[in-house]
Amino acid sequence: MILKNSNTLRALVIPFRILKSISRKSKLRVYFNLFLMIISSISEALSVLSITNVISQLQSNSTNEFELLDRRISFSNLLGYELNPIFIFIFIVSFSSFLRIFTLWYSGKTAAKVGNEVSRNIFFKIIYWPYERHLNTNSGTLIATLTQFSKTAVGSINNFLFIINSLFISTALSISLIKVNGRISIFLILILIFSYSTNSSLVRNHIRKNSETMKRETLNTFKIVKESLEGIKDVIINDRRSEEIKYFQSKDKILKNTVVNAKFTSTYPKYLFESLLIIGLLLIIYFLNNDENSINNLSQLSIFAFGGQKLLPSIQQIYASVTAIKHSESKTESLLEILEENLKSRTSNHKKTNNRSPAKPYKILFKDKLELNSIYFKYQNSQSYSVKDFNLTIKRGDFIAIMGPSGAGKTTIIDIIMGLIKPESGFIKVDGKFIYKDNTFLNLKEWQQSITHVPQNVYLLDKTIKQNIILNDKYNKFSEKSLREVCNVACLNEFINKLPNGIETKVGERGSLLSGGQIQRIGIARAIINKSPLLVLDEATSALDQNIEEKLLKNVKNYCADSAIIMITHRKESASICNRLIEIEKDLN
Repeated sequence: MILKNSNTLRALVIPFRILKSISRKSKLRVYFNLFLMIISSISEALSVLSITNVISQLQSNSTNEFELLDRRISFSNLLGYELNPIFIFIFIVSFSSFLRIFTLWYSGKTAAKVGNEVSRNIFFKIIYWPYERHLNTNSGTLIATLTQFSKTAVGSINNFLFIINSLFISTALSISLIKVNGRISIFLILILIFSYSTNSSLVRNHIRKNSETMKRETLNTFKIVKESLEGIKDVIINDRRSEEIKYFQSKDKILKNTVVNAKFTSTYPKYLFESLLIIGLLLIIYFLNNDENSINNLSQLSIFAFGGQKLLPSIQQIYASVTAIKHSESKTESLLEILEENLKSRTSNHKKTNNRSPAKPYKILFKDKLELNSIYFKYQNSQSYSVKDFNLTIKRGDFIAIMGPSGAGKTTIIDIIMGLIKPESGFIKVDGKFIYKDNTFLNLKEWQQSITHVPQNVYLLDKTIKQNIILNDKYNKFSEKSLREVCNVACLNEFINKLPNGIETKVGERGSLLSGGQIQRIGIARAIINKSPLLVLDEATSALDQNIEEKLLKNVKNYCADSAIIMITHRKESASICNRLIEIEKDLN
């Protein structure tokens, strides 16, 4: 029970949970990294043993008491001639240093590769979340998780490798020092272990609180920046810039202080216990010293000073790495919650589609008609149905307008048709075949590839108008003629012709250099260039004036005469262009 509740043990399990999620190839890289660490630790131990020969040679009255290396490895016998111990020592120390540098570099690369794979896996799982979950999740939290918290995955793996490497080296060095003088070595090692363990217990609660604070304030700063920039017009108009700056500064100050505290907590023991080790070593040598063995004690002091110079940083690295993993525990847990999610039910719906080659387009459905029968739906934590006993039949070539008050379920119906949310009951057929039945979507990807959707708030990349129009061009290269046609249909030509760079003009972040109407027209051009069997316009012309809207809708109706079009609108004038009008009343029960 004690081990189960141990903060240190819980933190050390985190890297194993991360490694469990990576590919076999990445695991093999980690195993090779561990092999390098073992070789590196052996070379460190040999460097300590080899210095005994150097000290023995330098002593005027050497008893060869410390010639431990030559007893294990006879270079003279191997090479056929005598080697100077100093040269042996220089070679081993140089080799050990280069090997540690290479191991350090390789560990960093391994951590980066693992971190990249973990980030990709998390992004994959988020992308495959059900649409409803995206609606209920703060996007700022997800952005922070993918951009900032994912760094903790790299840090945790890197620190884990540091721990293993330092543990191997510390063990090898400890064995080497014990061979020199077992009693002194064990005494000093126990002092260090006891000191670090005591310190770890004292700062345990502080580290836990720091970890929680770092996660909370990282999320807070992300949300402040995101919300302020997204609502920058209101911030300027309402003169809230000073308030936003003060709010950001207060949260960021807490975050930065917490980061500094975390760094201090993981670093200060090195200087404290370094002094303790030196003082302890000198006192031991002093009390053991007498006239007969003063030279040998001096030799031992030199060996322990050299060994301690290598041992202490390794023990400090173990402590600092464990502390760093503890500090990032709350952030990493947020990643692992997503990483360890079971998506069997979600991926099973895509089993057929996921096995397809990404280079081939999906089969397009909807050649005749789409049927919705007895559809019921309500959102989580809602007592009333957003959609109740809804029935609809649409044929290719139909242009249908759906009207109704806000909250009547218009967009919900569209989301159900597009396969973004599951109705509680009812079924959906395309060309007489079920695409939704018994709470399961069938051939969902093929169905969604048959649909083009234009929302009210069109998403634009910070690229050119042309690049934004051909955004979904995965399988075909659209001709310049097609581009001119859709621009003409979407009433964009006059606007584009006035631009110095024409269709190659950049639109800015999220279309910041364009008006709302221009953004919507680019979104419509993007949609109709594919000529999908079903075109969905969800308030897609709300920013246009009546004359341009009427002209554009007539153009779309003619250009997409072979497609079915569903348009959500609040304007009766717009609905008059359609072949059918469906009015939905808000259910107050």
